[in-house]
Amino acid sequence: GPGQNSAETIREFSDQLKDSILILAGYAGSLNPKYKRGDLFFSNSFFYQDKKILASPFTHQFKKLLEKNGYKIDLAENCTEDVVINNIDKKRILLEKGFQIVEMENYWAAQEAQKLKLPFVGFRIILDTFSEKLPDLSDLQTPDGGVSVKGVFSHLAKKPHHIFTMLKLSSLAQKLNSK
Repeated sequence: GPGQNSAETIREFSDQLKDSILILAGYAGSLNPKYKRGDLFFSNSFFYQDKKILASPFTHQFKKLLEKNGYKIDLAENCTEDVVINNIDKKRILLEKGFQIVEMENYWAAQEAQKLKLPFVGFRIILDTFSEKLPDLSDLQTPDGGVSVKGVFSHLAKKPHHIFTMLKLSSLAQKLNSK
């Protein structure tokens, strides 16, 4: 699930995850101007506010295995946030703190995997680049990181021009999924 729900989902299936490797794949925003849409990353560490979890050693082993087979996947310092980081100034502040990508689930999933003593790999693909200024869609989010359908319609009633950005992001996600 989105946001902190990712930990809840892992707990829910914890009996079935014994002796497993947990890989969480999803989208991230780029905090570095040199990264392009579609770039792939493994998280080297997971930060949430002032808390940090290091990636499991399996992340580095998995990266080496993929590289031997011709895949290029970089390591990145990962910042987990509660809301979408939607403007360049906020992205710049996080970049200055040493983060390269931002998303909303990895820290929580890594924390839960650590509790269960499971190797965890955070795998992300860049959806929104550093220079893209996303509209503020925070009123669409529920407290647990999900999306409120009512919020979507309410938001579009107030700011109908945001429909184009929402459709663009949806289209980009679909294109990246088909690669």
